[in-house]
Amino acid sequence: MPKRTKKTLFFDFDGVIADTLHNTAKIHNEIMRQFGKEPIATPALIRENWNGWEHLYTVVYGFSKQELPHAIPIYREFISQEEPPKIFADMEDVIKKLATTDTLIIASSNYSPYILLTLEGAGLDKYFKSIYGKDELRGLDKSDPRFFQIPTDDLVLEKEDIVAIGDTAGEIEGAKRAGIPIIACSWGWQDRETLIAARPDYLADSPKELLSIVQKI
Repeated sequence: MPKRTKKTLFFDFDGVIADTLHNTAKIHNEIMRQFGKEPIATPALIRENWNGWEHLYTVVYGFSKQELPHAIPIYREFISQEEPPKIFADMEDVIKKLATTDTLIIASSNYSPYILLTLEGAGLDKYFKSIYGKDELRGLDKSDPRFFQIPTDDLVLEKEDIVAIGDTAGEIEGAKRAGIPIIACSWGWQDRETLIAARPDYLADSPKELLSIVQKI
């Protein structure tokens, strides 16, 4: 049997590594109050309607496009004050095992300081080579192939050696457009049926299954 090639794994953060839906709903409600709107965010509402934050704010929360730029700094301020979210059960063990065979990178639309703080709190920061957050990825939507091409180019990687790991249809679209295989995780921000419809290369229903899939690629 040929030896498995070492991979570089582009991990999403929210919904894959950390359970951030509750923190996010809390922050979204605070922002709605700041704008004089009725706070309606819940983890379930976000998960049912997630198609990127702009869609959520305009279509679900009723923000105007003129209000959106003013909401961003408020979000950033609130998230810096939040307690770090919990790491999903079994994910800590999965990260530690994968770090012995592969290179781990964070590619996320969240902010790097918040991601780093969470990983440090869980003792997991040392397992990741780099963190690419919203600023490093220029605020690009995950459906944009440049979301994945930026770290690929920065780290001088070959696409055939990369595997993306995400939890939304947008990430599946972006990875496909970038020519990178992706494993969709059904415990995150979009449900299993939505992920299947987006046709990921692989689908994991638990962190343990994720580990098994990566080890076979």
